[in-house]
Amino acid sequence: MVKAGDIVVFNATKGDWFSKAQRFFTRMPFTHTGVIVGTVNNVPALLEAKMVTTVTPWKNVIDNEMLEYFVFRPTIDFGIQPVNDLWARYSGRSYGFAQVLWFVYRYIMESWPFRADVRGQKNWFPTGDICSEVVYNWLSWLSINSNALEALVSQWNENTCHSGDIYTICSQSRVDFSLVEQRKL
Repeated sequence: MVKAGDIVVFNATKGDWFSKAQRFFTRMPFTHTGVIVGTVNNVPALLEAKMVTTVTPWKNVIDNEMLEYFVFRPTIDFGIQPVNDLWARYSGRSYGFAQVLWFVYRYIMESWPFRADVRGQKNWFPTGDICSEVVYNWLSWLSINSNALEALVSQWNENTCHSGDIYTICSQSRVDFSLVEQRKL
């Protein structure tokens, strides 16, 4: 059972062109991410950036047979207030469509002949919010009390981190996260 603060990384296996482009340009099988914010009307709920940042019932995820997902639970004790603050900061904000163009640049720069690490550079279009930006800021808050997690998180910034990077951070930081649930198709 998911709980407040859990980080979820998704792969829309039969996704549209946007999901296919994400997998191609990130070279990773992940298309979306979000944070469980607790319950709304006694139903577990996920904070995620879609057309706007919104709260979605977790049941919608479970019922969608085209979604693989991985749920990472922070081992850091944080209480509920920071999750509420995350929701208050992002809820209702517009999606950052233009930010996505930067990931094409990142793909090119990470490819031959450049092989450059541009994860820490600034995104040209920082306005709006993408799903991984919301989760990145949750990870940044969690890293305040963990030097190891902070070292991982600091390799990116909020506008240059994609869903695959979120998976990498959570799966590599085994002291700070445990994989508590998954569905692979």
